[in-house]
Amino acid sequence: MIFHKRELSVVLLLLIAAAAFSQETPQTAMEVREKWIIYSKQFIGTPYKYGGLSKEGIDCSGLIYVTATEAIGLQLPRTVTALYSFARIIPDSKKEPGDLVFFKTVDARVSHVGIYMGKNQFIHAVSDGPNTGVIVSSLLENYWKNAYVGAGQVLSSPAYIAEKEAEEQKAKAIEARSQGSASDTTTAPKKTSGSSFQSFLASAPFQFDASASMNWNFFTSEEFYWNIRGGSLQIHGMYTGLKIRPGFAVEVRIDPKMGIVQIPLHITLSPSDYMRVYAGPVFTIGQPHLTGTAKPVDGSIFPGVIGISWQTPRLKLGPVGLCFVQDISYTIFNEQDNSALPFLEAFSSGFLFMTGFRVVLNP
Repeated sequence: MIFHKRELSVVLLLLIAAAAFSQETPQTAMEVREKWIIYSKQFIGTPYKYGGLSKEGIDCSGLIYVTATEAIGLQLPRTVTALYSFARIIPDSKKEPGDLVFFKTVDARVSHVGIYMGKNQFIHAVSDGPNTGVIVSSLLENYWKNAYVGAGQVLSSPAYIAEKEAEEQKAKAIEARSQGSASDTTTAPKKTSGSSFQSFLASAPFQFDASASMNWNFFTSEEFYWNIRGGSLQIHGMYTGLKIRPGFAVEVRIDPKMGIVQIPLHITLSPSDYMRVYAGPVFTIGQPHLTGTAKPVDGSIFPGVIGISWQTPRLKLGPVGLCFVQDISYTIFNEQDNSALPFLEAFSSGFLFMTGFRVVLNP
C-alpha cells in the first residue's frame, strides 16, 4: 500500500475538523443569537442595494449572509429562496430572538427575510416604501402582518436545549428515587413522546441525507468515449453547529467495468449548503482490472478516495428535500506490486463523474 503525503494531510485535516464539536447549553445558544442580533444592528442605516454585501449597500438576504458569517461564523445560503429551504420552519409561537422571519412581498412566493429580535420586532433591509435600507420594523405593522409567512430556525434553540435538560434532570430524579426505595422493585417506564421526538429533529444540530448516482467518465486508458461505470448509493450525516460542517458517509459503489464492488467511507466537510468535500479509505470486493482491458490492478485502502460534490437548492417534498447532485471523485488504484500506475491508467480507472439525486431529511 502506498501512502501519499498530500492525500494523508487532507484526511488528517478532515479528522481534526470533525473533532471540533462543542457542547451547547441554553445560555451559550442564547449568547450566539444575541451576538448575531447585536452585530446586525451595526448595519442600521445602510442603504439598500440589490446584491450588496457591505455597509456601502446591502439587500435583505445579504444582511443575513454577511452578519451570520462575520458575527458567529455561520455560513448560510445567499438567497431568500435558499434560506427558506435551508431553515427549519417552526410554529410561530416557538420563534425566538435570532430566528429568521419570512415574507411574501412579490406575488405568491417567499421573497423577503429578516432577523427576529423579540417583542415582534425584526431587523431587515427594505428596497422601497417610506423607509428603505436596513431598518427595524414590527410584525404588527399592517404591511408586514399581511405579508408574513412564518419563522425558521438556523441556530440551536435555547428553549429546546432547556427543555431537554429539564427532561434529563427529571429522569435522573425518578431514577434516584426508585433506587433509594427499598420496597419498590420496579422502575418507571421511560416516557416517550412523538411531539418531543419531532422537537428534537427540528432543533438538533444534525442533518442526514441519502444519495443515488450514476457513475461515468469519458475515456479509458486507450480511447475516448462515454463510459458508464456503474452506480452508487450513499448515506450521510453531518453536524451543522459549525461554520464548516463535518460529517461521515458510507457508500456502496458497483463498477461492473472493473469487475468490483467498493465501499468507501467518507469524512466530509461542507463549507456551504451547496458544496461538500470528502476523503477516506476504500474497501474493494473483487479483483479490479483496467476498464477496456484485462490488466489486473489493486485498489488502495488508504489513501483511498478524494472528491468534491455540488448540489442544487432543495425542492421541498413534505418532510424531505430533493436536490440534484454532481460529484467529481478520484479513487486510487495501484499496480499489483503496490507501485503507482502510469498516469493514463490511474486517471482512467480512478476518475469518475457521479450524477444523481440526494434526499435530505428536513423536519
